[in-house]
Amino acid sequence: MLACATVGLTAASCDDTPAPGESPQATGGQVPAAPVKGAQAPGGGGLKVVESGVSMTTDGRGDTMATYGLLLENTSRDHLAYDAEISVTMLDASGQPVSDRLEKSTRVTKTLRFSAPQQRVGLGQYVYVDRGRAVTSLKVEIGESWWLPASAARIAPLTTSGVTATTDDVVHVRFTVDNGYPVPVKRVAMALLRDAAGAIVGGTGPDEAQASLGDFPPGRSPGEIESIGGAPAGVDLGRTEVYVYPTPEAFRAR
Repeated sequence: MLACATVGLTAASCDDTPAPGESPQATGGQVPAAPVKGAQAPGGGGLKVVESGVSMTTDGRGDTMATYGLLLENTSRDHLAYDAEISVTMLDASGQPVSDRLEKSTRVTKTLRFSAPQQRVGLGQYVYVDRGRAVTSLKVEIGESWWLPASAARIAPLTTSGVTATTDDVVHVRFTVDNGYPVPVKRVAMALLRDAAGAIVGGTGPDEAQASLGDFPPGRSPGEIESIGGAPAGVDLGRTEVYVYPTPEAFRAR
């Protein structure tokens, strides 16, 4: 089952920013320790879209792109969500779908890696779209996630600080990661871009997080994101937020 929301050009900063359905119900008052897959967490709660935004831009060659960002919240009080299926359809002013040219589809499913109970996390992407088409809104469908009781997981601090962002043909984001897990976590990082009023105007995807630099080791290390397209009009780079996510190898080890 999919939860669906249609959102337009709507609505934190380069200050320190924390980093990452229908399921079988527990019986006899017992919460299962093993992960279960569904649209909602056992006992209630799920993922929802809190904010979103999309803008048009171009790459360094002037090719047409859109960039979007989502802020999602895990409303479960006691289950973390991971590997959640988030499907995004870009729409023009008349409500007609606009194709992702590389995916050759109007509906593309992304993966939200991790969200702790009641945590808000960002998800974004730069997308090549049909030339001559303008994206003005998004249709977001939240599919199934894996749900794991927080009591059965190892949840450690994984935060970012010292975020700086600059732009030329692309957006360059640099930041520091503090990894409280005793093991490295994969270099999965995404940035949300906001305007001066705080509204989301775009975001970067996981393929822009400079994975060639290797995993984030335990402790403090630098991070970097380089977008594949230019900065959207009206962006306030001083409000850029960065989100990093633990992977199952980290939070499922006890």
